[in-house]
Amino acid sequence: MIVIEDYTLQNAKVSEEQLRMEIAALLYERETCSLRKAARIVGVDWMELQKFLGTKDISVYTEEMLDRDLEFAKNFRK
Repeated sequence: MIVIEDYTLQNAKVSEEQLRMEIAALLYERETCSLRKAARIVGVDWMELQKFLGTKDISVYTEEMLDRDLEFAKNFRK
C-alpha cells in the first residue's frame, strides 16, 4: 500500500481520486494490465476509468481489437 499524506496531495494540487485515476491510466496505457484490472487496482468503476481515458486521449480500442474486427469483416464478406 502506498500512503501519501493529505498535505502532500494539497501541495501538489491533486485530489486522491485524481491521483488514483492517473495511476490507473498509466497502468493501462503502459499495457501493464487490462482496463478492468487497472480500475480494480485503484478502486474505481471500469466505465468511469474508460471515460477518464477518453479525456486523456488514451484509446481503449487496441490494435488487436482492430485486427480481430478486420478479420471478422473479411470473413463476413465471403
